[in-house]
Amino acid sequence: MEWDYGGGDGYNGGNPKEVWDCGGGKVYNPRTKACECPAGMVDNGYECVLKEIEKDIAPSCKSFNFINTSSNWQESAVKNIRFKIVVLSAQGVYVNFDVSYTSPILFGVLRNMIIGGNINNGLAAELSAKALAISMKEVVALYGNTVATELQVRMYFEQRLKYNYPIITNGGRVQFNAMSYTVIPTEYKNNFFGMGNCD
Repeated sequence: MEWDYGGGDGYNGGNPKEVWDCGGGKVYNPRTKACECPAGMVDNGYECVLKEIEKDIAPSCKSFNFINTSSNWQESAVKNIRFKIVVLSAQGVYVNFDVSYTSPILFGVLRNMIIGGNINNGLAAELSAKALAISMKEVVALYGNTVATELQVRMYFEQRLKYNYPIITNGGRVQFNAMSYTVIPTEYKNNFFGMGNCD
């Protein structure tokens, strides 16, 4: 279905296509002859806003299977981490990006801390899911419904996750494109009802 972006006073000026200035981020749908929000967006009563689907932005803690790799360190490798975002192209067209990482991302967390107590495998999984969710939401908040490229979105996500992870896990580390690890990668999972309970 082809939607035309309005840019005038609602008159098509002799153009055989019906073009309307809908406002609020809406576009004219010639099939229904109505102004509608693009795919991936909803009308909040004033304008089109990003439709945040819980299963797409809520990583499950069950994605992680932390294994003790030393006396005070645990690791988990997760493959196919992904999230969705709607952005604008340079031409002003709404584009759905499915940002995905097929290669495993390696997460590492301390097991015992002088201040803060112990972090068992289940708690490490919950904290890791929380760091993922926060980072994904930060990306959507900055680039959602704005002009952006997939590279910009991807780089910002990696930046935010590397920043958030050690703060949330109290000294943990995250590594993209990890080449050497001893744990078996697990499949990324979403959760309809928050990040789940793994502790």
